[in-house]
Amino acid sequence: MPTMTPEQALRSCTTIAVLGAHHEPRRAAFYVPDYLAGQGYRVLPVNPAWWASGSGASRSGPPSPS
Repeated sequence: MPTMTPEQALRSCTTIAVLGAHHEPRRAAFYVPDYLAGQGYRVLPVNPAWWASGSGASRSGPPSPS
């Protein structure tokens, strides 16, 4: 099996989990995943405190909990 370079591995990914995603637009933990979503990546925001508070997600993230 051929070995991928780190660049090849990253370029082949279409889904990215963002640990510590944040709801405040001024924070990198918001605008970096938002940028990635705008580039076509599926972004999975990971921040249990955020979800527990009932906040939403970046534009490509999962829907807000009911």
